[in-house]
Amino acid sequence: MQLQEGVYEIAQGYRAVIFDKGTKVLIVKRKATVTECNRCRDCKHFLQGKYLFSPNQWWESCACDQKIKKIAGKDYFYAARPGDKACKMFETKEDEE
Repeated sequence: MQLQEGVYEIAQGYRAVIFDKGTKVLIVKRKATVTECNRCRDCKHFLQGKYLFSPNQWWESCACDQKIKKIAGKDYFYAARPGDKACKMFETKEDEE
């Protein structure tokens, strides 16, 4: 189907992608915005620490202090990426004030 030149209305929640030197148009659904849900970085249990990846070499790492695993009597934390959706244990940072 070939479209005639003109102005077309696109349904809310969709966007037009123009490619192939402007000869093709693709209508795609928009991705959800980040503000629609809570993120790990906004949780009071989110912390930044150091991760040892070889002797005497450290790397900054993010973790959740509620997800602890014990190995040989030591505490280890599961990684938490700042942009990930928050888990069931989410508490906003404002709650601790």
